[in-house]
Amino acid sequence: MPTTTCRIVVLGSRSVGKTSLIAKYLSGSFNEAYHPSLDWTIIQNVKFGDIEYKCSVIDTAGQVFSICSQRSFDIVREIYSNIINFTGETTVVTVIVGCKEDLEQHRQVGSTEGQHWAERIGAQWLETSAKTGHNIEKVFEACLHEIKRHAELEVEFRYPIKAPVRSCIIM
Repeated sequence: MPTTTCRIVVLGSRSVGKTSLIAKYLSGSFNEAYHPSLDWTIIQNVKFGDIEYKCSVIDTAGQVFSICSQRSFDIVREIYSNIINFTGETTVVTVIVGCKEDLEQHRQVGSTEGQHWAERIGAQWLETSAKTGHNIEKVFEACLHEIKRHAELEVEFRYPIKAPVRSCIIM
């Protein structure tokens, strides 16, 4: 079976759980201590449906959002807008993720607020907890699903595209 190469970029404010999300998915581990990460990439083979993906998962430093921080949600919306403006695309394959779902008592961003924005930009929406593991696999499955769906649309409708969509942004 041939392997499809893809790129998953995890973007968001600092200390919202990007590295924890990736570590929980790739190794099943969760570390309570916060250590700011520098940009790093890990490459992992993942099977989704009938396709084997060689995923480059890119963890960014600084700029997912935390449901406990309205500011982090505002920053994610701003980052998305900047990506759209910079690339000139009308949509970017994106999965919107509200991290730290286990801290419900500190929630500042309502589920409906995130869900409505995700619907408006044509993205999937999930809330997760790297601590409990809730929805962690679903985030990455959603990315691979969107990558596959967009690739199929490119073939079906023969979009005049610059390059095949083989990447997804987790915000």
